[in-house]
Amino acid sequence: MMSDGTHTLCPVHVTRQATFRCKQCGKPGCSMCQVSSPLGSFCSELCRERFEAFARKAQDVEMPEFKRPAFLRARAWVGRVFAIIAAVFGLLILGSTFYIPGLSQVAYLIRTFLGI
Repeated sequence: MMSDGTHTLCPVHVTRQATFRCKQCGKPGCSMCQVSSPLGSFCSELCRERFEAFARKAQDVEMPEFKRPAFLRARAWVGRVFAIIAAVFGLLILGSTFYIPGLSQVAYLIRTFLGI
């Protein structure tokens, strides 16, 4: 029985149940057909070689990590700080305008501390 719950027969050894699917072509296979590698299980050496060649090419093509310039990182940080400050002031105004348990008491304490 395969991991996906199906009962499939091996196309090469027709009397045996398939126990895996080839990582390259997806063909089912039994433990006698299985070619293992650190990258997975394959139905043949050809599929293993093709997959390893693909993995090497994918690793060579991998894009280097893009690092944003410092002024853009600082701009984003400043924007976040202003957004947090605006949210806090909005909550203080909301707590001062309407009675909201907890928030109104905090707004009163902050206004008292600031002398407003």
